[in-house]
Amino acid sequence: MKKLLFIFILLPQLAWSAFPTGWGRTVALVIESDEVDADQTNYVLYLSEVNFPSEAFGASGANQALEGGGDVRFSTDASGTTRIACEIVTWDSVNSTCQVYVLVPSVSSSTDQTIYAWYNKAAESQPAIDAAYGSEAVWVDYAAVYHHEEDPSAADMNDETANDNDLVDAGGMQTGDLITGKIGSATNFNGDNNDILSSSLDVSLKNLGDMTLSGWYQPPSVGAGAIFFNEHGVGETEVDNGSILFTSDVSALDVKYIHEYGSESTNEVNSWTGFNATASAWNYYNVVRDVSTNEVDVYLAGVVVTSTFSYTEDHTLSSTTSQISMGKRVNNANQSDLQNDETRLRFDEFSANDIATEFNNQNAPATFVIEGTPSDVGGGGGEPDSGGRRRNKVLRKLGEIQNEKDILAVVINSLYSSTNK
Repeated sequence: MKKLLFIFILLPQLAWSAFPTGWGRTVALVIESDEVDADQTNYVLYLSEVNFPSEAFGASGANQALEGGGDVRFSTDASGTTRIACEIVTWDSVNSTCQVYVLVPSVSSSTDQTIYAWYNKAAESQPAIDAAYGSEAVWVDYAAVYHHEEDPSAADMNDETANDNDLVDAGGMQTGDLITGKIGSATNFNGDNNDILSSSLDVSLKNLGDMTLSGWYQPPSVGAGAIFFNEHGVGETEVDNGSILFTSDVSALDVKYIHEYGSESTNEVNSWTGFNATASAWNYYNVVRDVSTNEVDVYLAGVVVTSTFSYTEDHTLSSTTSQISMGKRVNNANQSDLQNDETRLRFDEFSANDIATEFNNQNAPATFVIEGTPSDVGGGGGEPDSGGRRRNKVLRKLGEIQNEKDILAVVINSLYSSTNK
């Protein structure tokens, strides 16, 4: 019995010491407070290759991460005691690209927040998606999340949440409909192949309350109206279908939110907005519904673009399940001619500050997060000094802008920030 008792005591100790023991390299990642419009908790942080040291990539070398990112981990402290969940969507060492999401407990609009990345450990893989630090833990506050990284003709479009509301090809999606997106890849709905991706009916998608829909879309320069998100009940013509439709008028580059609460279009609230989207470019949108006030706001590039519009009736969806479709309205001939990327749905109300912060992060990750100097684990280095962060940030901003006037604005803003930190 003593030997058995010894084994049961030892195993938990081994599991606890698995991380960060054996990891070779670590680096501090500083979330810049002046990019955060308001304090947030459970913030999903987007990181790309611009946020990691170049040594973490490469086909060979002493310090790189594994191809696929199986050994990449994150913590809130330099010792690795407090680990946090992450999703490694892609990690391409050969081409030095990645798409990573990390659930950060809190971010501040007044104080820079530092987290730590860990890498360079042989024979590691990411935890199971439903494990404590697995990818589904990142999206705990979301009803559905789609990165649009899959070939829509050959594989389901994964919902990264634990709800598993994957989208399947219900029409004529083709291999060529997987295109380069704003973040990684995107889905092309070209309007002539009966293109539609649709989820199964599921109770997790039934929502009569607050809602925030967000994502990136790219309209063509000319064409007819395009539907790029529809959440609805069973059957388009049922009295209680409760449809939420977000569509665009490509000819005017405006958008329309339809809030149906009756039989198809008999009872609905329509709101065309002065969206002024940019044709043939990626536009970041948000739709926020507040059922306590029966109001909806629409945002472009993190800024509200229309005065709040009101509706008089809430949905009365009697069915126990609902579903999502993209590219075409179910049981309707309307088809889309646009591209979608990073579509997210949650059943709460994002504030204007929340939305502005999300836009800052997804649109310019290089200025949202500044990496420090990588070091050996236990080496005591890693975090950049404040002067180094400002210098790196200015250089990255200069690389993103186009004219002398904007360059002067960046320099002035940097000087102002350095005297107020």
